[in-house]
Order: sequence, then structure tokens, then C-alpha cells
Amino acid sequence: MIRIVAFEFAGGDAFFLGLALLVTGGLAAVWRDGARVRACFRLATICSCLVIAASGTPLPLWFYGIGLSLIAVSLLPRPPALANVRARRRFRVVVLLLASWCAAGAVWEFSYRLPPRLDDTIHYDALVVIGDSVRAGVLGSTEWTWPKEFRKRHGVRVEDLSAEGATARLALSQARSLNEYGKNFRAVVVIEIGGNDYFELVPPADFESDLDRLLTTLATPDRRIIMLETPLPPFYNDYGRVERELATRHRVPLISKREFARVLFTSGATLDTVHLSEKGHGLFADMVWQQVGSLLRAHSVRQQDSGAEG
Repeated sequence: MIRIVAFEFAGGDAFFLGLALLVTGGLAAVWRDGARVRACFRLATICSCLVIAASGTPLPLWFYGIGLSLIAVSLLPRPPALANVRARRRFRVVVLLLASWCAAGAVWEFSYRLPPRLDDTIHYDALVVIGDSVRAGVLGSTEWTWPKEFRKRHGVRVEDLSAEGATARLALSQARSLNEYGKNFRAVVVIEIGGNDYFELVPPADFESDLDRLLTTLATPDRRIIMLETPLPPFYNDYGRVERELATRHRVPLISKREFARVLFTSGATLDTVHLSEKGHGLFADMVWQQVGSLLRAHSVRQQDSGAEG
């Protein structure tokens, strides 16, 4: 049960639950009036606000500002409907606007759940991984990690540049090393960075600067950069907002945090709720292949065929 609840928040599904609760409470208050109904509406509204905030959904602050303003107006004391018909009509308009805000928020957030749009007519020679200990593991170089599993399953060249404890700033050294020796092959670069930044309480502004430099350093015409959105603890929206804004600015496809969270919260997939077990590494390899395999499939087939002929 705890794992399910944690997945709902880390993966962002709680955001949709909060929106549904808000709309349901508002429609119930419009349908019927009375002291009990109004009390239930206030309780549902407060609970939905807490759920939405704790979901860590990084929509823009101005969008949340509009929602909070509508909620504040809807919670103002209202006279009985029969005593003030005009006030009742105003409340209905506010609830309608609030329901529209919820619908817009749901559509907006759902757009980040869609698989990234990738041009699978262009193929790459290798998969390069830049990440932290979720990828690198905690047991040293002998640990069987998902890049090794990815290479084994699909016959694709994998260059693993991950490091335990890496932040966006430390990952710059990984990017520079790739620039030094990685000019002779075309690559899909998967970035899994961010968890250590919020665990170490790196200010969001510094995280933005570091991640911006990382993406700039990696950007070359012969690479396709893809970033994994980081599942966030409650109230850490700013880090997710940075990831989304920079992904848009650099035109980097973003793999939904729900895909990441789905692996982390599968039973037996982690050693300590963060670092992957052998099962978790296998699941993560499957997830990455589902997202980017179309860019590497043609190369892997050629590689396997050439190996068979030899």
C-alpha cells in the first residue's frame, strides 16, 4: 500500500486525483446547497490543494496562481441560495471556471506523459549514458547495471559515463570526456541527472545553470540527446520545472517521470527505494529500449548480422 501511494505522488498521478476531487466537490456544491454541503466542499477543496501541491507537478507558477485565486473566491462565505440568488450565480461561475482550470491542467500535464517524438528514420551508432548511482549502482564496477543489460539484450554499443553521486555540475566532466573521444560515432545520449541535486539541496537556480551548461556541452549535430524526467518528492516542483523548461529550450525530448517511477516502485526493483536491484536494472533497460530503441534498432540489427556472418 505504501509503495502504491509513493508511486502516485512520485509519478505524478496524485495531481490528477487532486483535480478530480476539486471538480467533484465544486459540482456537488453547485448541485445542492446547505451547511453540510458547503462544509464538505471546503474540506474537499483543502484536501485537493494538499494533494496537488504534494504531487510535485511542475506546471508554471502563474498557472497555479490562477487556480489558487479561483479557489480562494470559491471559499468565500456565501449566504443561502434563496436569500441571495446573485451570489449563488457568481459561485456557479467560479466553479465553472475552476473546472475549466482543472481540465486545462489535466491536459497540460498529460502532454508530458506522451512518449517523446523521435525521428526513427535517423539511426545512431551507440547509446551514451550520463547519470548518477541509479544507473551506476552502489556495488562498484562489478555490479550488473542496466546499460550492461541493454548491451547484452540488444547488441548495441553502450558507452556508460555514469558516476555514483553525480549531480548536474559533476556530470559536466562526463560530457567533456565524451567530447574528447566521442567524435567518431553518432550517439543517442540519455541523461539521468537530478536526484542528487535535490537530495543535496542544490538551489534550483544553480541546478538550472548546471543543467543548462550540461545540455549545451553535449549538443552536437551527430547526437540525439534525451533526458529522463526525475520523479520528485512532495513540494520539490522547482527542480521538475527546471528540467521541463530546459528540455523545451534545448529541444530535448523528455521521458515522463512516470516511466521512471514505474520502475522504481515495482516490487523488488530497488535495494533501498532508490538504487536499482538486478531486477530493477532489467526493468530500466526495458523502459529505455521502449523509448529510444527505434533510433538504435537498425544499427543493432546490422551489428548482429555482421557478427553472425563472421
